[in-house]
Amino acid sequence: QPGGKFGPLDFSLAEELMALPKDNQLGAPYQWAVEQLVSDRHKPPPAGIIRVLTPWDPNGDQAQPWITETRALMKEFAANASYPNAQQYDYKLYGVPCEFADAIDQVYDIFPNMVAVTLAVVFVIVGIVFRSALVPLRLVFTIGFTLTWIYGAGVLVFQKNAFDWLLPPLRSVSAWYWMAPVMSFSILTGLGLDYDVFLVSRIYELRKSGLSTADAIKHGMYWTGSVISSAGVIMIIAFSSLMFSQEMVLNQFGFLLCFGVLVDTFVTRPILVPACMFLLDRYNWWPSPLSTF
Repeated sequence: QPGGKFGPLDFSLAEELMALPKDNQLGAPYQWAVEQLVSDRHKPPPAGIIRVLTPWDPNGDQAQPWITETRALMKEFAANASYPNAQQYDYKLYGVPCEFADAIDQVYDIFPNMVAVTLAVVFVIVGIVFRSALVPLRLVFTIGFTLTWIYGAGVLVFQKNAFDWLLPPLRSVSAWYWMAPVMSFSILTGLGLDYDVFLVSRIYELRKSGLSTADAIKHGMYWTGSVISSAGVIMIIAFSSLMFSQEMVLNQFGFLLCFGVLVDTFVTRPILVPACMFLLDRYNWWPSPLSTF
């Protein structure tokens, strides 16, 4: 009933329809449905199936909130003391959309753990290579900065419809395909790590050769900045082909990769990384001997 209230159960009409002759035009369809969807009352345990037809695409973005709310209502009904018999049964909501929604929930339950493990491994390996605690810490921060911008831009474009006026095909889209952020995470993290290590390796070599940290950063940016930017342009051209696909999931995946490379190669590596390293100065290399002079 309206307001989320459970109304009284009345089986009188069902009993009347079941009592009609099998050739009756009114009772026959109902009796056939009962035979198909309800188990034999004389063979316990009793079971029944209710088919639900939704006015929207059951595999669309409206499905998951509806499934969550419906399962909550079923749980509430089973625990309602007003219907003692209801507690004798188990209530399940299943079907292809439900299995799909459950799979998405399981993936996103594991996703934070995958992010944490990936960044932890990156921290340890980079720390060992550069013999520093602050270089990998700064690296994890800049990767997080890039990912925040990427996923934020994706929400703005595909969920908030901020650019529908510019790109008419986006007017029919108001949700993420669930796999795009998950699959793009490892690629974007790998690209950011690759560019960062390429830059910092050059700065590290110059620092070991006797240059101050500030001079090493300037010379490292001079020798590697154009290479990183050129590599980024090549990657953007390669990934942009996905954005011309007729499949929206490939459009979203291509957008994440292109925008990620754009931010990483023209904002994070040439601006944010040198700025952070200038602020840290010789403490970039702590606790290695390079931080003592």
